[in-house]
Amino acid sequence: MRVAQVGSVLAIVCLSTVALDRSHASQSETCDPNANPPNPPLTEALGCLDPPTLPSPLSTTTCEQLSNETLGTCYQFDVIGCPSVRGSNYRLRTISVKLKIVEPTPGVLERGTILLLGGLGGTGAWELASTIPSAPVTANTASRDVIVALQDLGFRTVQVVWAHSWWDVDDTTSLQSATNVEQEGLVRTSCRSASLLQWVYKFYVDCATCSAGLAFCATGNSAGSSQIAYALSKHGLGSGSNPTVDHAVFSSGPVFADLYEGCQPNFADPAQADDYRYLPNSKSLLDLAFGEVGGSGPCSDISYSPSKSCDPSPCNTDTEVLLDASSNVHSDGTFLYDHTKITTLTAPECANATTCNSGTSTVTEGDEKPGSLASAIAFWEFMDSLDPPVSLFPDRVTISGQEHSLPARPGGAKAIRDSLILDCYARP
Repeated sequence: MRVAQVGSVLAIVCLSTVALDRSHASQSETCDPNANPPNPPLTEALGCLDPPTLPSPLSTTTCEQLSNETLGTCYQFDVIGCPSVRGSNYRLRTISVKLKIVEPTPGVLERGTILLLGGLGGTGAWELASTIPSAPVTANTASRDVIVALQDLGFRTVQVVWAHSWWDVDDTTSLQSATNVEQEGLVRTSCRSASLLQWVYKFYVDCATCSAGLAFCATGNSAGSSQIAYALSKHGLGSGSNPTVDHAVFSSGPVFADLYEGCQPNFADPAQADDYRYLPNSKSLLDLAFGEVGGSGPCSDISYSPSKSCDPSPCNTDTEVLLDASSNVHSDGTFLYDHTKITTLTAPECANATTCNSGTSTVTEGDEKPGSLASAIAFWEFMDSLDPPVSLFPDRVTISGQEHSLPARPGGAKAIRDSLILDCYARP
């Protein structure tokens, strides 16, 4: 495993919190996507949401279509203004996002807000993990039960559903033929997720009339956990002068600790504990973050050459440099989360390469995709190796009898729920 070297920092020991009630308030920040620089980003190098305050809710029918569940109210936004590799006069293309919000149970003292992020490109609701027809037969309503339990304890939950993969350069899976290649990469495209996290924090936890002592936490499965990891390490939401996230629960991830290793040919061998290699369909999806049609970009082909001219020119033809710059661990960033508690949850390692890497058959219960597991462990070990320990002493738990989609299994869902209940509280 190749590990970046980062200096040490003193960790802040967590203090107990006092949960207080609060009145609803709106956010006044605005964002001009044509301004140079963005005006005003909520933190450096972030974009913002349009509209800047909560819009009218979507219809009940539209909301139910996100997950076939009636619980919650849905709203739609555009994320705008994120910086682009093309230069200071350009921004990432606008991406639409729907938020499905479940308020705390009436009469229960409000404790805070928890963001829930689904896997892959984030185009499905987190609770879909146990409601879609292809979910494991043992799923029942595991992930939905987590939301209800948190609601009854005074937490608001916010599920994030992107219109297309949060890392896509363009708004379609087949890039416009007239455009040049824009090698944005995952660090830049993750600005969208970080901007959303910051908006939710500002709107529900840190607004002018919000009560003191409210927590802001987040959990994501697989690539959903990577959205949180990028927000923390690359966009300043876990430390520094503007910390945001009190507790982050990574389930089966983060999966982008080392893209160069993950994008190597073939797929992971479960006999090799540090084998990161992704499945072919995952590599094809990741190509879209670099402005290439899936299957022809730097993750699908380590020796790739850009398909056309790049904007800006010249193209970056060093695939290792290009992919390292998009990785959670290897690219520059702040890894010393002096405000955020990190918990990593994974299933046991897979023992059958054919079953776990086929990309077509269901992974058997008790098996974690080896590439995902290697990346998750690498990220956690990197955090844990810093001296003195940071991230308020990171935890890693292996949950027996589970598989990659932890929220879909009762055991995995319970572990996520219990971790949030234990450690989701406001930190100084």
